Amino acid sequence: MSGTISTAITRSVTLTTSPTTVTAAGSVVTTSGDAIIGPAGTVPVSGWSIVNAGTITASGPGANGIDLAAAGSIANSGVIAGYNNGITVTGGKASVTNSGTIDSSPTKIVPGSPNNLYDGIYFGAGGSVTNLNAGTIYGGIGGIDIAGGLGTVNNSGLIETTTLQGNGVALESGGTVINTGTTGIYGDFSGVSVYGAAGIVTNSAVIDALGLNGYGIYLAAGGTVTNTASGSVIGSYDGIVAAGATATVSNAGYVYGSDVGVYLLAGGRITNLSGAAIVSTELGVMVNGGGTVINAGTIDAGAAGTAVSFADGRANNLTVQSGGVFIGDVIGGGGGSVLELGAEASGTTGTLSGIGGQITAFGTIAFDAGDAWQLAGSFAGFGGETITGFAAADSILLSGVTGVTASVSGSNLTLTSGGVSEVLTFTAHGAGTLHVQTVGANTTVTLLPCFVAGTGIATPYGEVAVEALRVGDAVLTVSGEVLPVTWTGAALVDCDRHGNPAAVLPVRIDAHAFGPGMPDKDLFLSPDHAVLAEGVLIPIKYLLNGLTVTQPGRAEVRYHHIELAHHDVVLAHGLPAETYLDIGDRAALGLGRTEWSDVDAVPRDVQFLRDALAFAPIRVTGTKVDRVRGILTDRARAQQLTRAA
Repeated sequence: MSGTISTAITRSVTLTTSPTTVTAAGSVVTTSGDAIIGPAGTVPVSGWSIVNAGTITASGPGANGIDLAAAGSIANSGVIAGYNNGITVTGGKASVTNSGTIDSSPTKIVPGSPNNLYDGIYFGAGGSVTNLNAGTIYGGIGGIDIAGGLGTVNNSGLIETTTLQGNGVALESGGTVINTGTTGIYGDFSGVSVYGAAGIVTNSAVIDALGLNGYGIYLAAGGTVTNTASGSVIGSYDGIVAAGATATVSNAGYVYGSDVGVYLLAGGRITNLSGAAIVSTELGVMVNGGGTVINAGTIDAGAAGTAVSFADGRANNLTVQSGGVFIGDVIGGGGGSVLELGAEASGTTGTLSGIGGQITAFGTIAFDAGDAWQLAGSFAGFGGETITGFAAADSILLSGVTGVTASVSGSNLTLTSGGVSEVLTFTAHGAGTLHVQTVGANTTVTLLPCFVAGTGIATPYGEVAVEALRVGDAVLTVSGEVLPVTWTGAALVDCDRHGNPAAVLPVRIDAHAFGPGMPDKDLFLSPDHAVLAEGVLIPIKYLLNGLTVTQPGRAEVRYHHIELAHHDVVLAHGLPAETYLDIGDRAALGLGRTEWSDVDAVPRDVQFLRDALAFAPIRVTGTKVDRVRGILTDRARAQQLTRAA
């Protein structure tokens, strides 16, 4: 039978041709056997096609609402229900579009019941389900179960199962789930489970596992989860779990699991975006097998819990970005793990504390280029660390550490306090330009701005080589003020033997690169020395253009530092360049220390003090840096054309 059904039928209907339409006035209701049967023997080329706006139910034991033994498509805006499955399609791919109700044995579903082992929709050879905003799909063991091939579920309505160990959506051979709208997908064992092959889940609504040991999303063979800002993934046990292969999780919304928020058993990548939260009462994020966690939001396991835990002995990476918060311990996994500080908002300084206390077991601390960070922790916490990317805008704060002596050997900085020594290895910048100083009850490590020997500094009596300046000598500032030198320092750096020569080699600024007489001859500065342009201070290495701002090689270089009564800008061969900024004392290159005379006046936030006392804002990214770099490049190319003519 086929065609249009607009009356009440109380026996099974076996399809012979296609399509079949059940109108709003029509119904197929049986108490024995399937309601509508699509046999395998006489299948149309395009498969069976059913459009239902009425009622299709099969209430007898073992019966399905619709049972197609071959490929088919079903569009439902009415009601389809079965004692077993609401819809069963085997033997070929299937598709269902639903804006009505599809139900597995509604009279037998009791919350928490272990008895209903059937599905709202079951496909045995793959296929797709689109559940529209008004659509509802109820199941026993599964709201939707797609086996035998890739499955796709696009839901903006409600999918729910209430049987113990039930899945809201189960894709048994891999596939994709997209969940939108205002309701969501609810299960007992899982909201969404994907087995057999990688799964892709995108959520901007709710995915919730209500059972005692429920998983919001479970990927048995790895895959990708994207939880948008409006999305919530909730598991009574774990929020998101991926096993069997690596997985990628991007969260801009909310993820909760009482035991683990996000658990990658085979490793992978977790990105917790700004404003997002991963919450647990035990473990916020757990990564086995090696992986990366990027956090610009909140990972919260409670003060007594563990926010992030990596497996031991793996190449792990934890990247902290602007706004990133950890509540609970952060455990890196040992010497192969990297704590990376990056993506700070332009013009701001990021802060991260707890090294050696809350944050442990990272072998390398990496400061990203273009970002400014203050990193704080215990004396022992920094011991043995390899530091990379440390730049002029960065600082290390040793909390509660005083009485420090320091020495530099190659790339190693040795700090000694109370008879205990710790070694920090700086592999991505010049350890010979480090400045160690005690500020109240804390000790900081920063980089000094450096002039290369031979640089002419403007004075009231003409240019004087920087190495010839002495304490008390007068220099001219960019504003025309005459100020005395209050401190000088120097360091000889072996560039050939340095682990990262580009971090210590001086930057050459060609004569007239910034404008006529700016500088009036080639000028050499340390890579982190800032010049004044567009009203901000920009470390010169961020203005390299390969034309007029370059970094030629040399075997060694002697750097010199000068300090005035306050941070200022002097003229070096006519180019405005910063002096040394003192934030408490002057202990050059780890060769000694002095205590701040008024301890009570020392601010607790050293980085805040540093920013407050700077002559101008320090910028390493942003529109002003881009504009200066562009002007330099345009001017360099114009000079090339002029010379060529």
